[in-house]
Amino acid sequence: MIPTLMFSELFSASIKEKASCVLVGFFGISVFLSTTVFQVSMQYLGLYGPFTIYGIICLLSTFLSIRWLPETKGKTLEEIQQEFKK
Repeated sequence: MIPTLMFSELFSASIKEKASCVLVGFFGISVFLSTTVFQVSMQYLGLYGPFTIYGIICLLSTFLSIRWLPETKGKTLEEIQQEFKK
């Protein structure tokens, strides 16, 4: 859900259409991969395997989000884009 929330703040109006196509494609691939990984890991690791993998991925994404996502509160689109250019 976070990528869809940040979508409106990070992209300018001129590229939102193209970016939404990429985002929808990425979500489709992500859903396919997550269901496939769940089924395979459930077969080989049991019930605890998929949830352990999910927990590890959540922790990693939390640390990566804190590290690389900019704070957008009270900033204009131009200010946010300048932060990405750094």
